[in-house]
Amino acid sequence: MVNNFLLITPSYRRPYMLRSAILNANQQSNSSFVHSIAINQDEVGEFDYTPIIDDVVDLQKTYIQYHKNSYQHQNYKNAIEQVDYTKFDYIVKWDDDDIYKKDYLKELDAYLSENPDCDVYSCSLSLCINNWHMDSKGTMQNLGGMPKFVGMPQSLCFSQRAIKEILSWNDEKFQEIGKEFGGFEDTKYVGELNKQGFVFAKDLHSRQLIWHIHGGHLSGQGNVSTGAWSRLKWDKVSDTWEFHG
Repeated sequence: MVNNFLLITPSYRRPYMLRSAILNANQQSNSSFVHSIAINQDEVGEFDYTPIIDDVVDLQKTYIQYHKNSYQHQNYKNAIEQVDYTKFDYIVKWDDDDIYKKDYLKELDAYLSENPDCDVYSCSLSLCINNWHMDSKGTMQNLGGMPKFVGMPQSLCFSQRAIKEILSWNDEKFQEIGKEFGGFEDTKYVGELNKQGFVFAKDLHSRQLIWHIHGGHLSGQGNVSTGAWSRLKWDKVSDTWEFHG
């Protein structure tokens, strides 16, 4: 069985990382997918990404729309709802700050074909090129190339049943969920869906996903968000991208 996937990528001020995410999708050995990209901006139309991604976008498989930046959950909902998501078997959270090796969708398809009752595919990973993170005891750890739990799932894929539930949540509901399950959007999705009894994939370990961006700041301080060191903002006066930490 070959499942039909919708890849969703909301992206905010990360033009070079978005290009990488598109290339990761293009190289997949399983080509049964459509890629929905929601480019979020402080002002819709503040910059046209076309010159950065036009040579890597397959117009037959990729749908791109600009939105005003909002909360994380709404940004993900935009990426889902801007296409007819009901036509797809599964919706894959295809983040712009991860690296997806060529057999990632093939791996997903194989598992889900054997486990059609699965609502949420979430797995740990075996390849990681991060720098530093702070563990649950407050100790700084170097991730290197070894798998370590860093407080959030590294892969998410949802059934239509799970997506219907997720889309019913507004930002206020998502913030309430965060009070119980923490601030990462992934832990909120996993925590609430698990609480409601959705069926999860069991004990998976992927060599097809590389978690690579989150980690220590170049100055040597602790674990920081990518937003603190990898985002760019278009400056209309100088007509260039500027670092925006």
